[in-house]
Amino acid sequence: MMKPFFLFLWFVVFLSAANADTTPLPYVIVPGHSIGKIELGQTQAVVRKKMGNPKITLSDKAITHVPDASTYPEEEYKDLKERSVTIDVWQRKKNDVGSLMAIYEVGKVIQIQVSLFGYRTKQGLTRETPMIRLGSVYKNPRVVTYTVQADEELGFDPLVEQTWDYPQHGFAVLTDKYQRGTPSINSLIVHKRNNLLLRVTGLYDF
Repeated sequence: MMKPFFLFLWFVVFLSAANADTTPLPYVIVPGHSIGKIELGQTQAVVRKKMGNPKITLSDKAITHVPDASTYPEEEYKDLKERSVTIDVWQRKKNDVGSLMAIYEVGKVIQIQVSLFGYRTKQGLTRETPMIRLGSVYKNPRVVTYTVQADEELGFDPLVEQTWDYPQHGFAVLTDKYQRGTPSINSLIVHKRNNLLLRVTGLYDF
């Protein structure tokens, strides 16, 4: 007969296993460090060896999020500080919705962004997480709002995009909503802790 102490120990181990995060490693987000197999600071060659060739590679300009900014209409991007970056883009399947992106500056990963479903942090944050849940995990975000012009003749509201950045954690989310809608998470982003987030113009069409 199993002694009470060993029975208790077995029960604790069973509970720990039941509550363990079963997310496969390729889909784990670690704020300030990595998304899946891609880690901050890795070279483009190392990332491609792990991930395979990207679907597309872009050369673009990135703008630094200004801490005290409120609203930047699309036409005012030129007034913000720009940095030259290279972006590798992967998709799981040909017609998959969303993508995984590695953003490089001087040949090394400085930011990683994912809009694919299935990726999650240890705290359970995913693309499907409600914004109220995000607020219960991370506090004091740096929020920057961008208004993207809509076609008024077709009756579309302006699309409002926001980045909710938590520099101390090296984590951010991109949200979007139409003027009369509710914001939802479009992408999850990892960058170096205590650094300003970068926004890459024209990046969110993938």
